[in-house]
Amino acid sequence: MKSLSNKVVLVTGSTAGLGKAVAFEMANKDATILLHGRNPQKGAAVLKEIRDASGNSKHAYYNGDFFSLQQVMPFGIKYYLKCHM
Repeated sequence: MKSLSNKVVLVTGSTAGLGKAVAFEMANKDATILLHGRNPQKGAAVLKEIRDASGNSKHAYYNGDFFSLQQVMPFGIKYYLKCHM
C-alpha cells in the first residue's frame, strides 16, 4: 500500500478487533487517524498505543455512538471546524 501521508482516516469501532487493526495499519502508512468508539477508557488506551507506535501526535479519539445521527452531526461539525479554521 502506498503512503497515506496528508490523509485523514476515520476508523469507527477502532478500540478493538478489526477496527483497531485497520487503524494501526493506516497509521503505519502515515495517515492521521481519527479513532472512534463508545468506551472512553479503551479509546484513550488505543490512542496512546497508536501515538507511541507511529510517533504521530495528530491522531485523535472521538467518543460517541454513531448509531445515533444526533451524535454524528456534532462530530462532523467539530472535525470540519478543526480542519478549516
